[in-house]
Amino acid sequence: MNTIERIKNWLYNNSLKKLAIIKRTVSNMNLIRAKRIGILFDATDVDERKAVVRYAESLRKKGKKVKLLGYISLANEGAVFDFDFFTKKDIDWAQRVKNDKTKIFLSHSYDLFICIPFENTKSAEYISLQTKAEMRIGAVAEHPACYDLMIDCPKGTTPLQFIKQYEAILELTMEKELA
Repeated sequence: MNTIERIKNWLYNNSLKKLAIIKRTVSNMNLIRAKRIGILFDATDVDERKAVVRYAESLRKKGKKVKLLGYISLANEGAVFDFDFFTKKDIDWAQRVKNDKTKIFLSHSYDLFICIPFENTKSAEYISLQTKAEMRIGAVAEHPACYDLMIDCPKGTTPLQFIKQYEAILELTMEKELA
């Protein structure tokens, strides 16, 4: 690793350490109790994007308030989607996301935050640590403070596979509540 890469990693890790010490309320949340859900996902692939948007709509039909934030590697200037998004241009050289749409996403509080795994894990970790949520769910991360529930996902896991995995885990907590 060259000197520039070490500096970038130091800045990134230093940013995460500062975010990780922020106190927050953590609770054992599930899909029945969650009213406000934030979803971070990779929206680059059209089919995966559509699957996540359909999933968000199914949650809305159940009375949930769902806010989506997508990552699109490249988007045309002025591109419009049914959700807020950020691109590579919005990520600084220390892998920190800097754009207004992300700030708006982070200004909301969520009962449940779900980060559907994608390649740019550093940006996802950075956003996750800033998200005000009672429970954060994501793939196994290098920094354990990023998520309250981490799911081990093999490379190539689709968004729907990840959704099924976390829903199955949360269902176990719902069964305990109902018992």
